[in-house]
Amino acid sequence: MGMIGHLQAVTINELAEFLSCANEEGIKSLLTPKYTQDNNIDYLYLDKTWHGLHFLLNGDKEDSEPLSWVIFGNHSVGGDENQLLYGYSWIGLRYLLPDEVAKVTEVLSSITAKDLTANFLPEAMEEVLVYPIGIWVRDGIEALNYLLMYYDNLVNFYKQAASREKAVIMYVD
Repeated sequence: MGMIGHLQAVTINELAEFLSCANEEGIKSLLTPKYTQDNNIDYLYLDKTWHGLHFLLNGDKEDSEPLSWVIFGNHSVGGDENQLLYGYSWIGLRYLLPDEVAKVTEVLSSITAKDLTANFLPEAMEEVLVYPIGIWVRDGIEALNYLLMYYDNLVNFYKQAASREKAVIMYVD
């Protein structure tokens, strides 16, 4: 099974509702993907690429804003001390506000697959325990292709969220 990454675009009102929700069932219902008739992407499934994409965008630096926000957000639901909040994994539930989504989108739009390929360092990824652990050196170019396959969807997701002035909630479960 493993730890699967998810991004969900929400309106500022939906974010407020989400942040005010006091129980796990309410949180889960708000995180249920919503599909729209107009082909807008309000939900993005990242499979196990989330940590690898984070590394390709940031290296082993954790504070390279706004790129460090792409996967891990800029705000923690319930504060950073609640990383196991509501049964979600160690990154907890995190989010970006609409203006932060716009900043992320602007930077992501300028990063190409060639840029990401230059940042693919399998040995370094293994050394800093990038999830899923053990595949980077073993699978090499296939592991890189796995990450690149999801990158275009990530960029498109953020472009659509920014164009509609949405916030983004992110979580790993």
